[in-house]
Amino acid sequence: MASRRNDKSKLNIVRVGIFALVVIFLIVMAVIFLQLDKVVPEVINGINGGNGEIPFEHYNETENETEVTENESEICDNECLYAKAVAEKNLEYCEWMNNETLEQECYVAIANDSTDACLRVLAVGVMEKCIIENANRTGELTICDNLNPEKAVECKVIFEPCYEYVDTELRICLALKYDDPDYCELDDDCLLNYSITVADKAICNDITGMAEKTACISVHEEQDNCINLESTAEREYCWELYAIISNNRLICTQIISEGQYAVECYSYFAVKTNDLTFCNADNIELDDRWDCYTAFTLGTGNVSGCDGINRLASTHMFNCYFEYGKKYGNPQACEMMDDPRLASTCYVGVIMNNTNLDWRYCGGVAVEDWRNKCYTQTAQIEEDISICDFIVEELKRQICTDSYHTFINGKSD
Repeated sequence: MASRRNDKSKLNIVRVGIFALVVIFLIVMAVIFLQLDKVVPEVINGINGGNGEIPFEHYNETENETEVTENESEICDNECLYAKAVAEKNLEYCEWMNNETLEQECYVAIANDSTDACLRVLAVGVMEKCIIENANRTGELTICDNLNPEKAVECKVIFEPCYEYVDTELRICLALKYDDPDYCELDDDCLLNYSITVADKAICNDITGMAEKTACISVHEEQDNCINLESTAEREYCWELYAIISNNRLICTQIISEGQYAVECYSYFAVKTNDLTFCNADNIELDDRWDCYTAFTLGTGNVSGCDGINRLASTHMFNCYFEYGKKYGNPQACEMMDDPRLASTCYVGVIMNNTNLDWRYCGGVAVEDWRNKCYTQTAQIEEDISICDFIVEELKRQICTDSYHTFINGKSD
């Protein structure tokens, strides 16, 4: 009996132990769940900036957008694509069209609102107009550079008149207009001009060339500092600049060496005063004098400079009449040399492909063929077919009109 009681007692102890273990296990699990209840929201909140939302794995937006866009293009016909392009000003819709004519119409429709679309337009006239519109819309004048050089300048001038000039003159114009020497872009001639114009001697220090810098200081101080320069070339160039800027022709007499500085100094005052005798200064050698005479004619349009060149100096004489003829569009200059051989060579350069050619001089050309070519060329330059009517012979007049139409049609292609 005692054995049975002991066995029963042991069984009760085991049951109590198991029960105790279960209770302990349940307590531990409850504690764990309570802790997880606090930790998980904190982790989630930390990841999502505290908004309590469950995080998700980000997908590749570019790839998905591309897939959506491609799918959209597949179910969107040309009319639909056109409408979307116009609404969103997006040329990609135009690119997806399967008809080249409609694609071009699409580019044209948004050309004024999209530079990229404008550049896809094939019609030259339309493209030129939308380039101007986009330059105006964005304020970026570099857009005009997509046109040919001549049209690019015309485009820029619409918004900034300074673009009528080039290089140094352009920089001077911009610097003075906006009162900012930075527009000079370290151009010494621009800085010199700007310094004198705004009466700011300090700008002289930004000039790197010693001749230009010293001339600048000399003008401001109203005294000759050029004489202190060691180099003869720098000293005489300084005197040239000082003379011209201060409008004092007597300073030219300081230049005693042969060469460009004396010629430029004296020819400047010869042109300014329309007085050729300035070119006869004692310190100008004969060949330099002819260069001065040429500069006088080109600067004034007064052909007496060319007339004054000795006919034995044939190269100087030819260059003078030839350059005058090109610049002023006057082919009659070729005949002023009294040499038919030289005139034939001169006609080619003065008449053919010379945008300065003036039809009013054509009638005075002695050689009939060159006279007719003069009218033909000016008709194209002026885009005025009526100029062909000045040609007397009917066949040659017809050639003029045919050439005109060929030129105009080719220009519009």
